Amino acid sequence: MTQSHAPTLALAIPTWNGGRVLQEVLAAVERQPDAHRLERVAIDSGSGDDTVATLRRHGFGVTVIDQKDFDHGATRDALVESCRADVVVLLTQDAIPADEQWLAALASSFADERVGAAYCKQLPRGDCNPFIARRLREWTAGKDQPVVQEPATQAEFDALQPMQRLQRCAYDNVAGSVRRTAWRAVEGFGRRPFGEDVAFGKRLVLGGWRIVFQAK
Repeated sequence: MTQSHAPTLALAIPTWNGGRVLQEVLAAVERQPDAHRLERVAIDSGSGDDTVATLRRHGFGVTVIDQKDFDHGATRDALVESCRADVVVLLTQDAIPADEQWLAALASSFADERVGAAYCKQLPRGDCNPFIARRLREWTAGKDQPVVQEPATQAEFDALQPMQRLQRCAYDNVAGSVRRTAWRAVEGFGRRPFGEDVAFGKRLVLGGWRIVFQAK
């Protein structure tokens, strides 16, 4: 099943003292061919540098919260809730798009109406700690080939081995995207201090939605 029109897109970023790397992220976003069409929102956790000013220069609507109120799941839910677009692209403040095809490749995943979320390959930067770089390459977001993670019933999911379960519901919002109707159908990320993206992925596949790993 395919959509009759291209989905509208929003870009949402949680920030805190993003500094120079955030500027690199936003410069790479601006190089995307359809960047001018993006709805842009951010929630900042009380930065002490020029993060909020940087975001506003790039057209973001910014909500500022106290740092103690940040939660990985609930803050992202607030970001998605504040958007009007069909699909919300989620980035962290240090995830730099690697090329000018990043946004189009990620958005193309949603031509299939059964796709509730899509996430993209992550590459370690040159100065990355070698242990972290290895862990990243071995994580599901380090693969070279695209994957479509199909929905599963609870019984099918329970019958899988633990690593198979993880591979079926893996999702990463360091650089990912969600269809707002799917996000709403599974009641969002929920308040979670860690692992909110994989928990969200599990609810998606059990709720009948596909997840796409976009290796491009």
